[in-house]
Formats: sequence, structure tokens, C-alpha cells
Amino acid sequence: MGSNYKAKVVKEEDDKVVAFRDINPSAFRHYLVVPVEHIPTVKDLQRRTEDYSLVSHMLDVGKMLLVRDAPHSKQYRVRYNINKCFFNTTLNYLLEIEK
Repeated sequence: MGSNYKAKVVKEEDDKVVAFRDINPSAFRHYLVVPVEHIPTVKDLQRRTEDYSLVSHMLDVGKMLLVRDAPHSKQYRVRYNINKCFFNTTLNYLLEIEK
């Protein structure tokens, strides 16, 4: 991805996740939070502290985006999903969060 394209799409990025708006949103605000490390399915997660921390971090980033971009909205919907991201053809475990 070119840097200009990335600046328009990526809403949040750190060493664990990349978050961006869904290109086909089903709500006013609809974000996808994808782990940097490729995780094909939920079955690939283990009962390890690192995995609990990652899933929790995914939720925290999603909630932070909703609070920042739609602060007056009180309800949100969260689902963990397996999906093909628009920039990738492989399946990825991801968090979808929307208001």
C-alpha cells in the first residue's frame, strides 16, 4: 500500500493491530481491527496470556475508535469474525465493531 492510500484508510495502527473503516459498512461507524500477526481462525488462538491480551487489545482499540469518532453514541455491537480483508486474499481472524 502506498503511504497516501494508507493515510486515508488506516484509522489506528500499533505493533499488535491495524484498524480501519469497513469499505461496506453496515452501520454509521463500522471498523475492522485486524491483528498484525496472521491468525487464520479462532482455533489458532491458544489459552495463553499473549492471546488473551491480543483479543482484549483488539476490543480496546475498536472501542477507542468508536468513542473518538462517535462520542455521543451509547450502544455498539461487537463480533469476532473470520474474513478476507480488502487488501489481502487470505482469511484473517478479526474484530468487527460498529455503532
